[in-house]
Amino acid sequence: MILKRRHQVPGGSSGTLGVQSFSVDGGGGLPPGAKVNLNTAARDELMLLPGVGEITANRIIENRPYKKVEDLTKVSGIGEGTLKKLRESLAVE
Repeated sequence: MILKRRHQVPGGSSGTLGVQSFSVDGGGGLPPGAKVNLNTAARDELMLLPGVGEITANRIIENRPYKKVEDLTKVSGIGEGTLKKLRESLAVE
């Protein structure tokens, strides 16, 4: 499953990312097996990736478009080690 949009959910209730449910009241992180599309994900979706905060998410967005996942290393602060940790959670469409 590739995450494409995030629905805003008030009050920490449940919401959906793509077609899979998740909890927005803490815990964070991606649902198991979910992937984030580097070219379409919102900043909040990118921040679900481990080690990606607001600044890095903004840098990812600023460096779009991506032709392949490996292009993420063009982003300041993301090297081969970080890419290795994130690779299974990323997609490019």
